[in-house]
Amino acid sequence: MLGALTFLLIGSLPQGVLCGDWRVIVPQKVEVVKGSCVTFPCSFDVLDNFKQHLNNRCKAIWKNDSNPRITISPAMTGDLTKKDCTSTFNNMIAKNSRQYYFRLECPNDLKYSFADRHVNLVVTDDPPAPNLTLSPLEVKEGSSVSLTCSAPAPCQTLPPTLTWTPSLGDVQEQLQENVDKTKVKRSVLTFTASHLHHGQIISCTVVYKKQDGSRDASESRSLTAAVSYSPKDTTVSVSPSGPVQQSSNVTLTCTSNANPAVRSFTWYRDDGSQETVIGTEAVLIIQASKVSRPFFCEAANDVGVGHSDLRQIDVQYSPKDTTVSVSPSGPVQQSSNVTLTCTSNANPAVRSFTWYRDDGSQETVIGTKAVLNIQASEVSRPFFCEAANDVGVGRSDLSQIDVQFPPQILPSSDCTTTAGQINCSCETVGNPFPTLHWSLDGQPVSQSDKFVISSERLNNHKGLRSFITVTQPQEIDCFILICHSFNSHGFASQQFYPEHQACAESQ
Repeated sequence: MLGALTFLLIGSLPQGVLCGDWRVIVPQKVEVVKGSCVTFPCSFDVLDNFKQHLNNRCKAIWKNDSNPRITISPAMTGDLTKKDCTSTFNNMIAKNSRQYYFRLECPNDLKYSFADRHVNLVVTDDPPAPNLTLSPLEVKEGSSVSLTCSAPAPCQTLPPTLTWTPSLGDVQEQLQENVDKTKVKRSVLTFTASHLHHGQIISCTVVYKKQDGSRDASESRSLTAAVSYSPKDTTVSVSPSGPVQQSSNVTLTCTSNANPAVRSFTWYRDDGSQETVIGTEAVLIIQASKVSRPFFCEAANDVGVGHSDLRQIDVQYSPKDTTVSVSPSGPVQQSSNVTLTCTSNANPAVRSFTWYRDDGSQETVIGTKAVLNIQASEVSRPFFCEAANDVGVGRSDLSQIDVQFPPQILPSSDCTTTAGQINCSCETVGNPFPTLHWSLDGQPVSQSDKFVISSERLNNHKGLRSFITVTQPQEIDCFILICHSFNSHGFASQQFYPEHQACAESQ
């Protein structure tokens, strides 16, 4: 910080009170810029018996200390009748640089040279630089700052002007008086510190007007603002910047403007209900799959923290979470239509859908759209959908619709005849699961010593196979066996004509 500036006007302190003696009080030294004016603050006293001679015809003359013949006459500023000999001199030139003392001349017996006190007048080519101070010295963003600029005002009738560059806030000016009656122009700039001020050069310029028509004299004093602030303009850069596959690595870089410098970086992933820390370095190398959700970085210094905006990488991946929905969702009859919808999470978006029915030894394509309207009978077996994009494919789990239909007697149902007995089997399918029973010539057949009946489920779990054995067919005339299958949607039956001797002779 700049030291104190020596005032242009340096005066001696009053020595005692003026009380009826030949005394004068003047500054010891006065500096002025060539071509401008200067004021000598001055007060005096005389012996009591001479006070009656003070009047408005009295004159002030300033004589050279070493050569009394050299004088300068002022444009009076003070009132000699009140013992105020303050004098202003205009258009100072280099040869005016001398030591002067005050002589009082009145048109009477009052004439006196105060030669024991003199003023050293110094005429300079250039003005001194203004004094510039900052308070407080350590500035934090958001705090109030006061800059004070001051410069001597050697001429009371033409004080200097003070200008701030740049204009940052409110400016208050005043003309202050020193103990030796010389003047100082003071300007106070007050503003609120911002990070935008950090490193900015702030200048105060003093300008002294010239009376001789020459160019005004000016001088500046500057300081560089040092403002501490939390991280600003926190940003994230990603390399590579384009789309990346989820298995590849990306480099994330966090940058921030801060004073003092950033001491820590933290990376967060936005997981919806919480923010998950994924790294603590300015540069983070991470697998793309871990930043497929929005993320941001946080920079911290001793003042505070700053956050970047949310970023999201275009992480590309094959279809995932591929699922099938069916409408209507409950049991349907085989003659009705159902709507199958395939959905999948993929980047880039799914470009094609394919529906497959699982026919055991093979998979049969049954559609190629995301939404498939199809007859229920065509998807009575398990099926799935496949979603594909430019990265890969994803398959849903197997689904199966509860397709309901009336019972059917399968062609595999038949009878065989052996020595002493007849064996018949009846196979039926249906949904809901059917029930099955036998009849002989229109009458129900139940388990007995002549009829042995048993049953078992078929492999598809929607069918039933029933066996009946006639153990003594020779005791029964020619007969007809009937297999009956029932469920809530209908029934089916199959007639059997077992071949035995009695029946053959009848036929």
